[in-house]
Amino acid sequence: ILNLLAILLSTSAIIQAENPVPLTAAVLDFQTSGESLRDKGAEVAALLSADLTTSASVFLVERAELAKILSEQELGLSGNVTPQSAAAVGQLTGAKVLVSGRVFRAGDNNLIVAKVMSAETGRVYAETVSFAEPAQIQTATAELGKKVRSILETKSGTLLAKPETYE
Repeated sequence: ILNLLAILLSTSAIIQAENPVPLTAAVLDFQTSGESLRDKGAEVAALLSADLTTSASVFLVERAELAKILSEQELGLSGNVTPQSAAAVGQLTGAKVLVSGRVFRAGDNNLIVAKVMSAETGRVYAETVSFAEPAQIQTATAELGKKVRSILETKSGTLLAKPETYE
């Protein structure tokens, strides 16, 4: 019986390793600066959210539900996220990771900077893409989506708190 139990437990571990539980994430509106990029923060967030929903390893908190929770709790967090506010939003929404950022002009380039922040550990990763014209924001956001998805898929070990074990 012990051998059978050992086989079942090892099989369960293999199945879980092959089919990891999706990482729950929430995408907040990105902050913007500059007149030509004024309305682009919400657009980037919506496009990035749509892109992340294609990943089997990510479960996204619905943006409408997220906005409702944030407004009810009076947490207007469009891109301005601290480890403390990330933890609060994570508790309220069930999100383990928050994605926020900023869209702005620097010199001759427009930039999108995304922050991927753990609601559990406070760990932050960042990615950047640039684009020449505001009309290219969809292509730039698709490129950013690949980078953010890669962080979520490869860095989950540092984005999630390790469960405490008691002996």
